[in-house]
Amino acid sequence: MKYISTRQGTKAVSIKRAMLDGLAPDGGLYVPCNVPELDPSGLSALADAPMDALAFAIFKPFVTDEISDAALMRMMSSAYASFRHPSIAPLVEVAPNRWIMELFHGPTLAFKDLALQVLAPFMEHFLNDGGHDAFILCATSGDTGGAALSAFSTSDRVKALVLYPLGGVSKFQEEQMQHLASQRCRVVAVDGTFDDCQRLVKSLLAKRKVAQQFGLTAVNSVNWGRIMAQTVYYAKAALKHGTQNRPVNFVVPTGNFGNAYAGVLAKRMGFPIGQIIVANNANDTLHRALNDGVYEPSTTLETNTPAMDIQAPSNFERMVFDADPSAEKAESMRFLEALKQDGKATVPDKSIEAIRKDIVTRTISNTQTDCQIKVTYETSGYIADPHTALALAAADQTGSGSAPTVVLATAHPVKFAQIVGAALRRDIEITAYRGASFDCVTNPPVLAADEDSILEQIGEIVRA
Repeated sequence: MKYISTRQGTKAVSIKRAMLDGLAPDGGLYVPCNVPELDPSGLSALADAPMDALAFAIFKPFVTDEISDAALMRMMSSAYASFRHPSIAPLVEVAPNRWIMELFHGPTLAFKDLALQVLAPFMEHFLNDGGHDAFILCATSGDTGGAALSAFSTSDRVKALVLYPLGGVSKFQEEQMQHLASQRCRVVAVDGTFDDCQRLVKSLLAKRKVAQQFGLTAVNSVNWGRIMAQTVYYAKAALKHGTQNRPVNFVVPTGNFGNAYAGVLAKRMGFPIGQIIVANNANDTLHRALNDGVYEPSTTLETNTPAMDIQAPSNFERMVFDADPSAEKAESMRFLEALKQDGKATVPDKSIEAIRKDIVTRTISNTQTDCQIKVTYETSGYIADPHTALALAAADQTGSGSAPTVVLATAHPVKFAQIVGAALRRDIEITAYRGASFDCVTNPPVLAADEDSILEQIGEIVRA
């Protein structure tokens, strides 16, 4: 299997190069030359498979002969070893035909663990194979940073700098990242938004001399390995509650669109998936793009679902690319050029039509989210974090008839204890999850949202 850039400015590469680069040299995102469709008879055999075996079956056609079966299985087994729940991602029924899939039983209590705990052994394998080191440059809206620091904590070949927006993450998330930081893997606040952090990461990765000098790579959802890893829980839920004649609908709270795009990929591989309902907060660039036909990131708004306070979802570029069947990808390229030049772009008609076959979008307000936290607890006894509550509200708003619906719970409620507690008018106990070691963390340095400040930090870490 080979991988090409959405911007077609670089030659096809191996899975090793795609994972270690993170972002393509031309600034585009890697995608496979073709998406493998799994044999339907093989899918039914995977219905009761454990998570590592299911992940093996999904990854195998994407890595072809570059990783032996034995090595691939070892990586998958180690990836899920640190999860606290035996099911890894358990399904909790909260209403007839509606389940919440808890994706927060990993070491940092967020769904990003299901991606980073898989990505880390892959990158370590490739780095050891080539005798190279890597420097992770990571933008986070709160959860990716902690998950990355945890996943790569034992690696001698990786250094890292995590950027998060000042005031844009919860207290728990900030303390967790600082607790997991070290001299070789640092965390800094950026005086800006998540989109500023993401812009800096993508800009520095696209500067080939800089990227090569420091061995820069990315572990955000721009990295194709993240997308592959996140298809696994979609596959698990779809095989558990769906059939080809009765596919499962998913409701996904999303900011950068990587989580939802993974669902689209799982559907394309043949898993019984119906609609993917993308739930946005007030930062609803994606919702507006698919309804108005214009992709126009605006000023980032602060909401009670801060992990989704993103105006420029990176993975939309993959969707636009996938939707254009022409060899030259002319329409998707015009879209990207207009976006770069004008800060907005008309979405190609082909793209809107193709995306709408898989995606339905909804926008949920702060008030609706707070109300849903309360209603969910009163009707089912379930305590949902605000992002999960937003998805539950989108599920109610959309309706699904008799089709089974799975809502993705992306974070444990303790990570947003203040918001949840205020909605329920009760304290949320966090001591068991926080740990006394959090008391030792110090305030992070605050950097300007410019490349020179980030490069200076990278240099300090490399020299340390």
